[in-house]
Amino acid sequence: MSNYTFIDEDHIAFHPGYYVEEELEISGLSQEDFARKLDTTPKNLCCLIKGEQRLSMDMAVKLARTTGSDIEYWLNTQRKYDMEMETLYLKKELEQERLVYKELDYQFFQKNYALPKLPGENDAQIEEVRKFLKISTLSVLRKKDLGVKFRNLEEISETDIIRANAMMQIAMNQISSVDITDFNRRKLNRLLMYAVKMTEGRNYENEIRVFLNDVGILFIPMPELRGTGIVSASKKIGHHIILVANLQEKTSAQNVRRELEYICDGEYGVTVKPA
Repeated sequence: MSNYTFIDEDHIAFHPGYYVEEELEISGLSQEDFARKLDTTPKNLCCLIKGEQRLSMDMAVKLARTTGSDIEYWLNTQRKYDMEMETLYLKKELEQERLVYKELDYQFFQKNYALPKLPGENDAQIEEVRKFLKISTLSVLRKKDLGVKFRNLEEISETDIIRANAMMQIAMNQISSVDITDFNRRKLNRLLMYAVKMTEGRNYENEIRVFLNDVGILFIPMPELRGTGIVSASKKIGHHIILVANLQEKTSAQNVRRELEYICDGEYGVTVKPA
């Protein structure tokens, strides 16, 4: 491992080991003798010089005393290196986020969730979507186990997973802003047929939402993100359940009924219709 890293063609990040190596050369000592002066082992000194370990507070004190410099100077070499490496990481991470973002649709978020208009500003749009979904990076949307298991994983693509995960994050983030009772499985089991009967109405959404809130289930009808293909989904969050349904599906009522049966059996997950 090198004790410096190229950030870009004009910028290099220097590990503290780079400056330790400079002091070693100035001293004219062998690495072994310099290590003895520092009261450390040649192996530890070698690892530090190569950039294979962080500069500890203890080593910063020893270097300051040995070279007649300030402790803060040595600590700053580590802080500066950490910041520069974080910049490099974020740069690489943004490149990965851009790939994920190609599978999303900013207009969907702008139209349905009032995100600001940012025409042509893709990186700014990425930041807004990331902030709205409350995730550290859009790259996590690729994870098959991000929030819920996919019931038909073998039939769906990474694109399906990204879009479905985005929709589920929207749903999951709503639970904290709604005041509903704790989930009562026994009550749901007892009243399941009543709930099923509710879904037979043409516009059943409002009626069943009130009923489900009373048994600890947050019902979330979803506007459809282009190509998402979510049919229905459920997830247990703390003492509550979220039930997501795509009301643009012709079989939405049937999907809700099936999801309620899954919930009664404790089988939470998301069903996606392959694109």
